[in-house]
Amino acid sequence: NMAVGLQQRVEILKALYRKAKILILDEPTAVLTPHEVEQLFEVIEKLRESGVSLIIITHKLEEVKAISDRVYILRRGKCEGERNTKDITKEDMANLMVGREVVLTVHKEKKEVSGDPIFELSDIVVKNEKNLNALDGLSLNVRPGEIVGIAGVDGNGQTELAEAIMGLCKLENGKILFKGERLEKCSTRQRRNKHISNVPADRQQFGLILPMDISENMVLGFHDEKPYAHGFNLALNNIHDYAERMVKDYDIRATGVDEPVENLSGGNQQKVILAREFSRNPEFLLVAQPTRGLDVGAIEYIHSQILKMRDNNVGILLISLELEEVFSLSDRILVLYEGKIVKEFIPEETTDKEVGFYMTGGKKIESGEKE
Repeated sequence: NMAVGLQQRVEILKALYRKAKILILDEPTAVLTPHEVEQLFEVIEKLRESGVSLIIITHKLEEVKAISDRVYILRRGKCEGERNTKDITKEDMANLMVGREVVLTVHKEKKEVSGDPIFELSDIVVKNEKNLNALDGLSLNVRPGEIVGIAGVDGNGQTELAEAIMGLCKLENGKILFKGERLEKCSTRQRRNKHISNVPADRQQFGLILPMDISENMVLGFHDEKPYAHGFNLALNNIHDYAERMVKDYDIRATGVDEPVENLSGGNQQKVILAREFSRNPEFLLVAQPTRGLDVGAIEYIHSQILKMRDNNVGILLISLELEEVFSLSDRILVLYEGKIVKEFIPEETTDKEVGFYMTGGKKIESGEKE
C-alpha cells in the first residue's frame, strides 16, 4: 500500500544495507510525480556525497542535466560520445541519440474548441480482480478537435479506463456515449467500426502479432473487409499495396512489408500501429502510453502525428504516465486518482507540481493558506 516513491526508497535502502558501493537505477522516475522526483534526487545527492557511485539509465534529458556529472550517449547499442554534463546541451544529446537534428519542443497551436462532446463517459464503475472499484463513478467528455490528457500515478485506473472504452471489461454502472449513441452493449469490433480507433498501452501484447509481417499487422481487425478481402479470401495484392503506402507515409524503417514486425525497433512497431489506426479515419481516438520506451526521435514523430489528428478535428483521449507529454499535447488535463477524476486543469494555467499534488491525492487549500 506504500506510494511508489516510498517503495523505490525501500529498494535503495535494501541495496545500501548490503553495503553496495555502485547503484544502478534504470528509469528511476518513470512512474513518479514531480514532487517524488525531487525527493529521489535529494536521496541521490546524499548517496553521491557519501561516496556511492551511481549509474542512471534514462531517456529524460532534463533529468540527465539536473543530476549527473558525466553522460554517455547510446545509439543502437554503441556509445556515440562521453561528455561532462555541464558541457553539453539537451539538444546536442538528443541529436547524438538519434543521429539527426531533433526538435524537442512540441509546437501546438492554441485553438478554441466548442460544440457538443463527441465522446462521453458518465458515472462509470469497473471492478478490478480484487472486486474493488478500479473506476469509481468516473465521468469525462472529449470534443472534436480536442486532446484531453489523463494524468495519474500508475495503477489508479488507467488500464481499466482504456478497457472500458474499448469494451474489454464489464461495466458495473455508467454510460458510454459516442455522438450521442449508447455503446455499453457494443462489442469491441462494433465500436471500432463506428470510427473509434485505439493505440494500446502495450504495443507488443495488444497492438501487434509479432511473428506476422507488416502487411498482415496493417489490416488487423478489418482484414475481412473490402478491399482487403473477397468473400473468404484475402486480397493479398490490395493488402500489399496498402501496407507499402503506409510504410512510406509513416516512414517505417523496414526491409519490406513482408518483414515480421518482431524484427522492427520499438519506434517502428509503434508506427505500424499508428498507421493502421490513424488511416481508418477515426472520429475518436484513444491513445495510451504512445511513446513508452521510445527514443526522442520516435517521440518527436509520434507527437506530430497525434497533433495532426487533432488538427483534423479528431477527438483524442491521451492516457500517459509521462507528465511532460500530457502537458505538451493536451488542451485539457484531467487528474485520475483512485478511479476518479479529482481535478481538471488547463495546461497553460497550472504547473506540473500542482498537477502532481493532485495525482497523489492532495487537496488544494482554497482558503489562501500555503499548501
